[in-house]
Amino acid sequence: SHGAVQLLSLRGHQQAGVLRTGAGTVRALCFGGGRRSTELLTASRDGSVNVWDVRMNRCVASVNVGQGTSVGCVSSSANGSHFAASLSGGYVHVYRWPSESADDASREAVHRFGNLTTDVDGLDFSRDGSLLCFRSRLARDALRVAHLASGTVYSNWPSSKTPLHFVHSSSFSAGSGALAIGNA
Repeated sequence: SHGAVQLLSLRGHQQAGVLRTGAGTVRALCFGGGRRSTELLTASRDGSVNVWDVRMNRCVASVNVGQGTSVGCVSSSANGSHFAASLSGGYVHVYRWPSESADDASREAVHRFGNLTTDVDGLDFSRDGSLLCFRSRLARDALRVAHLASGTVYSNWPSSKTPLHFVHSSSFSAGSGALAIGNA
């Protein structure tokens, strides 16, 4: 149904619950990492990201990341401390993972990146949570890597001598020592 997420049990091979967002189309979703592994992020067309406790099938927090702008994708850091959401026009916002008791000030973006000009369709945190890779397959060489502790994007890479072409996928290694990039 519209604006709903179906939860399926892999043990019983049946429906385990339904999360109804009430915000329209669910554009993206991901489970949290670390201590947030029983929480699910859902991103909607209206710019909202909801945090769900899947054990209780209940929304525990909501963040308006897009102020009416559609969210393209979401990703959680492996330790569950942060999540990132992409917005139309190549923007990426990084947030601390909200709690049910969090006030509105803690739901502000801790980093905002606008380094791409086309919609971001992929976000990957390094396993240690220190880096965020974001990419768009809609433009040539559209991939950036941000260092989260400093809030900056590496300006020296990729360069004109690093032909990435049209990037379709990326992934950090388990030890965060390597970044794999798949292109067309």
